[in-house]
Amino acid sequence: MNRIIGLDIGEKRIGLAISDALNIIATPVSTLAPNDIYLELQDLVTKYSVSILVIGYPINLDGNSTDGTIFADRFINNIKEQLPGIRICKVDERYTSKIAKKQLIESGIKRKKRQNKSLVDQMSAAIILQDYLNSQ
Repeated sequence: MNRIIGLDIGEKRIGLAISDALNIIATPVSTLAPNDIYLELQDLVTKYSVSILVIGYPINLDGNSTDGTIFADRFINNIKEQLPGIRICKVDERYTSKIAKKQLIESGIKRKKRQNKSLVDQMSAAIILQDYLNSQ
């Protein structure tokens, strides 16, 4: 079965997560700079036969666009050019960072390590992907 990749995109960092072979569990993988993500995605798509990219899509609580929405749309257009055969699904990413921070606290990770924003981005990507997997 093809795997699925989840992305928590931001202008400074992009959190990355991948599903297991049965598309049941999302696992955080890494955090990359936006310029580095395209090569990494191409490698992962080839290595794991990825068929879908699940991208956290930033919208306000009232459903309107945010500054991040513009960046996300540009990013998605670039991905479509780089990986034309991959299906892209946008998932509401509201509250994922808060949920990720809470999960890191509950898992017992020390405060100093929790302040590492890239760890939060990875966990947010896993939450975004897990929400998608659960909905399927």
